[in-house]
Amino acid sequence: MAQKVRIKLKSFDHNLVDQSAEKIVKTVKNSGAIISGPIPLPTHKRIYTVLRSPHVNKQAREQFQLANHRRLMDIYSSSSKTIRKMPGLIGKKIGMTSMFSEEGKNIPCTILQVGPCVVSQVKTEEIDGYSAIQLAYDEQKESRMSKALMGHLKKAKTTAVKKLVEIRSFDNEVALGDVLKVDLFEEGDFVTVVGTSKGKGFQG
Repeated sequence: MAQKVRIKLKSFDHNLVDQSAEKIVKTVKNSGAIISGPIPLPTHKRIYTVLRSPHVNKQAREQFQLANHRRLMDIYSSSSKTIRKMPGLIGKKIGMTSMFSEEGKNIPCTILQVGPCVVSQVKTEEIDGYSAIQLAYDEQKESRMSKALMGHLKKAKTTAVKKLVEIRSFDNEVALGDVLKVDLFEEGDFVTVVGTSKGKGFQG
């Protein structure tokens, strides 16, 4: 029996979380798997009080409410077609901005610079015991890398880089030395972003 897959969605925008759940349900049903949900979970609401011009009027206050909408789904009888292997890329955070939705809501957004990434190694089950690709990203000086790593990268005809990341679940056909860009993804695709914080504490 296939393992159950549980998906939890959460967003500050209830329209966005419902649209995401609808797309997941459609994809799972098209693959022949069984899905339970989406089940609405209790909405977490937080109310913030902000002082407005306390030097002019100490009683001037304004309240904001932040609601976290959540949905729960369980997938049964899943297969490799249900959870397809996703491409991956390396990038870095550039900054923050905001945009307004059609309803006039101000949505905070993170700006990322993703790619280009060079395929520095292709691992196969016959030689390495498993299938994976290694991506190289973000150029740097050759003097900051060891001769062994530089020899490894020259096989892919690329320069010295700061990041080498191995991705196992990669369904796209690639070859050594290929350059991967954000055109791997299409507008509207759902992505998983994993990053490491600099650890600045309350400074953010």
